[in-house]
Amino acid sequence: MNPFAPVEVYNPFENKNYTDPTPPPQPPQSQFSPQSPRTSTYSSPPPPVPPPTQNPYSDGPELKFREDDETEAFYSGKSTTDKFPSMSPSPSDPPPNFTTLPSNQTLPQSTTRTTGGARVTVQTTEDDDESVWSISTYKKYFNVSSGDVLIRCARSMWPFKYDFLEAVKNNPDFYGPFWITTTLIFMMAAAANFASPLPYDFYKLTTGAAVIYGYDFGVPLLFWIYAKWADLPVSLIDVLCIYGYSLFIYSPIAVLCIINITWVRWLVVGIGCLLSTSFLVVNLWMPLRAKLAHAIPTLLVLACLHVGLALTFRLYFFNFQ
Repeated sequence: MNPFAPVEVYNPFENKNYTDPTPPPQPPQSQFSPQSPRTSTYSSPPPPVPPPTQNPYSDGPELKFREDDETEAFYSGKSTTDKFPSMSPSPSDPPPNFTTLPSNQTLPQSTTRTTGGARVTVQTTEDDDESVWSISTYKKYFNVSSGDVLIRCARSMWPFKYDFLEAVKNNPDFYGPFWITTTLIFMMAAAANFASPLPYDFYKLTTGAAVIYGYDFGVPLLFWIYAKWADLPVSLIDVLCIYGYSLFIYSPIAVLCIINITWVRWLVVGIGCLLSTSFLVVNLWMPLRAKLAHAIPTLLVLACLHVGLALTFRLYFFNFQ
């Protein structure tokens, strides 16, 4: 026995008839072949269109259509409602839940107001917007700039060159007449302080304010009432605008009357009266010329009142000592 001889060790796994149950790894196989066109493994036919469902709260089935049908109908110029004649409204039938109105009738506008934290929709009518107690009614009569007022004041001193009423009929204003009359009152007070060394009579200032405001707003109101009775085509805002701007020329005249020369005062007041009265008559003649039976006597009365105002200015307010 050779002590150096190899010793055989029994290996229980050494069995030639033993087979591994795990299959060997296989190389990945490509889904594409050069002989066949490429096909996506994720491509699948479109899902079937589900049948129409019945809504328990409606009388008929709900009609559903795919997005492809809408897109095709959009590019082809056809409406999707053409596929369902019952859904297409008839041109002769009015829309549902609407009331057919005459052509000259409009629906009232609705405004949303917040009341107690809740938003409430309120129907407003034209009468509400035109209420005499609403600020929005008079807001449009002050929608002028300083440049517009200055241009209108300049045109009032050239009565025969510009058609003043035609220029302001789309945007008559209250701002100009009120500003002109107020400025004229303070101009007379300032001119009296410069023309006389004696203390100014404030009673004359209050009297002047009453006369000017009363004439500038009272006479147009009386004339408008007469125009409504005689059916003359004039509006109150136009008459107030004309009367207000007709007094602008007396503001520089008040400054010129500081000169303590009698004939100079009479001259400037006479020129101002001529321009102011001409401006008033020319612009009121335009809407009144259609009815001569009322226009001529009305304009004569208004011209006499305007001349009387000029004489009051000269003999009482511009008579500085």
